[in-house]
Amino acid sequence: METRRITFIHAGGADMASYRLRAAMPSAYCGYHSRLNAQGADITVFSKPQPDEIVIFEQVQARGKKAVVDICDDHFSHPKLGEIYVEMARRADAVVCPSEEMARRIRQVAERDVQVIPDTWENSGQPHAEGGKFLWLGHQLNLPEILPYAPMLKRYDMAYCTGPNEVMEYIPWSSAAQEDLLRQRNVVILPSKEQTYKSANRLINAIMAGCFVIASKIDINKEFRHFCYLGPVKGGLQFVDAYKSELNALVRAGQQYIQQHYSPETLGRKWKSVFDSI
Repeated sequence: METRRITFIHAGGADMASYRLRAAMPSAYCGYHSRLNAQGADITVFSKPQPDEIVIFEQVQARGKKAVVDICDDHFSHPKLGEIYVEMARRADAVVCPSEEMARRIRQVAERDVQVIPDTWENSGQPHAEGGKFLWLGHQLNLPEILPYAPMLKRYDMAYCTGPNEVMEYIPWSSAAQEDLLRQRNVVILPSKEQTYKSANRLINAIMAGCFVIASKIDINKEFRHFCYLGPVKGGLQFVDAYKSELNALVRAGQQYIQQHYSPETLGRKWKSVFDSI
């Protein structure tokens, strides 16, 4: 039987985490040949759909091919994207998302089954959390989550890795910069809003890279509560200072847990299950 061809339509391109972690890496383990923004595929996965992609979506289904929608953000009420998200979610041959909270939201608005497939990691390293070098990393649109703590963090050896912005000094994000910083830094600080439909990919990746994590006590993070500090940033800094000698052991336990549940192989099998079902 000939292997079906998969393409992932992603306007953000290959550098976006939602492509790297949800398409490129798992594809290597799902048994299908996959490409980015290619034509003529048997299955087309629409990642973070954009308004102009509804035409491609309709063309795919008109040819009798399969369309999968991967929804990572709650844009169902967005003035431009909302109607498209609802329509594509309802009409797709399969819908996937990264979290249980996002799945509940999709079921609410689209009234259909959803397959939850989390993100994997892309950086790995031995635990090296016993030190005083701190890091925040993320898209520049997420800067409001860390900015309130910037004055307090000035007294620490703190680095920020993100995209172009005019509000703080930063190290320009790239895959290489992220890898280097996670190797050099000891603790990653990830405060966030109560947006539990988001993936915990930054937390997962930081632990797998060998860093201890201070993160917000939101639903998507609670699964990892035994391996990092969940709560106010100030409390997390105090915890790190008080329990320095125990941080590496916590990171190591977190890595073992994540390897069991979030490996590219495991998530690749989940994608394969979706593709085989349609």
